[in-house]
Amino acid sequence: VHRTVTAEQRRRWRRHAMPMIIATLFLNMFADFDLVLLGAMLPDRELALFGVAIKIALFVAFAIQIGHQIILRDLGEAIFGKDDAAIRRIICQANGIAIALSGGALCIVILFGDAVLGLFGNEFRDGYMCLVILMVAQFLRALAGPGAQVLTLTAHEQHSLPVFVGG
Repeated sequence: VHRTVTAEQRRRWRRHAMPMIIATLFLNMFADFDLVLLGAMLPDRELALFGVAIKIALFVAFAIQIGHQIILRDLGEAIFGKDDAAIRRIICQANGIAIALSGGALCIVILFGDAVLGLFGNEFRDGYMCLVILMVAQFLRALAGPGAQVLTLTAHEQHSLPVFVGG
C-alpha cells in the first residue's frame, strides 16, 4: 500500500535526515583525512599499503550501506503501520544482506587478499594483514545492523550522532 506523501512530510523527513547526511559525509571524508594525517607519520610505502587496503574496504562499506538503505521504504511503512513482525523481518533481511556481503568479502580477502593486493604490484602484498583487519571491521559493522537507519525512521536520529562522533 503506497500513501501519498505531503509536502510537510517531505520537509520533516529532510529535517530529520540532515544529521545522518552530515554523519555519512563525515565518515566518507574520514578515510581520505586518515590518509592525509598518516602521510605526515608513515613512510610513503606504508602509506600506499594502507591507502590501497582502506579503499578496498570502502567498497565493502558501500555494499553494506546499500544493504541497509534498500530496506528504508518498507521499513518506514512497517513502522508507520506499527507492524512489529514486518519490522523484525525487514531488519533481519537487511542484516542478512549486509552480513552475507561483508562475510563473503572477508572470506575472499582471507583466501585471495594477497593476490588481490598483488594486482597493484608485488610490493602491495605486504598490506595483507592491514586489509584483513579493515575487512573484519566491516564485518563487525554489518553485524551491528541498520541501527542508524532505524533511529532516523523513528525520529531518534539525534541519538546516533554521539556514536558517530565517539567512533
